Amino acid sequence: MRKIAILIISLAFLATNTTLAKAGNFKTCYPQQNLAEGPYYLPSSERSKLNIKEIGHSIEIKLTILNINCKPLKGLKIAIWHNNALGNYTTSKGEMISELRGFQNTDINGSVNFKTILPGWYPGRAPHLHIKIINKNKTLLTTQMFFKKTTTNTLYKKYPYNKRGKADTDLLTDSIFNSIKNKEIHLLNNDTRNLFEAKIILA
Repeated sequence: MRKIAILIISLAFLATNTTLAKAGNFKTCYPQQNLAEGPYYLPSSERSKLNIKEIGHSIEIKLTILNINCKPLKGLKIAIWHNNALGNYTTSKGEMISELRGFQNTDINGSVNFKTILPGWYPGRAPHLHIKIINKNKTLLTTQMFFKKTTTNTLYKKYPYNKRGKADTDLLTDSIFNSIKNKEIHLLNNDTRNLFEAKIILA
């Protein structure tokens, strides 16, 4: 009788866990945090290629914008901007202020693609890029996405990044990155050294 009772309990436990597994078999989308815009946001033009004169390691950035239910959002304006290989932003009148900045509108899949160069670094910050999501002149999200240390350490050995070497600040010591609760979703994923991807979730 005891063996039968144990068998019944085991089968009940298995059935319960199978049910929970099925119930939990769905996508979960966690929204990114609003983060500091920084002093270098400027209105930009609609374009997919961001570097005109700036040189560096060529990369492609693919962003997919989803709602909290993981559904793609079409027709949103996605603006991005970042510094050049030596850590400088184009801001003065003497520079091309459109360099390394631009926007696109999301397609039916909620996606945009930008071609640019890998940003360099500047003191006190880990390598990152800025993103602003706008709908009908209303800002829905201003945030930052970060590059993984293993990637930047490798690519910063190349010209012109090798003039400065590795970043003086990594993710562990970057104050803005450390203010993020769910840090993983603020990292750009890359299977190669050229394509960087992220899903941006709007609450």
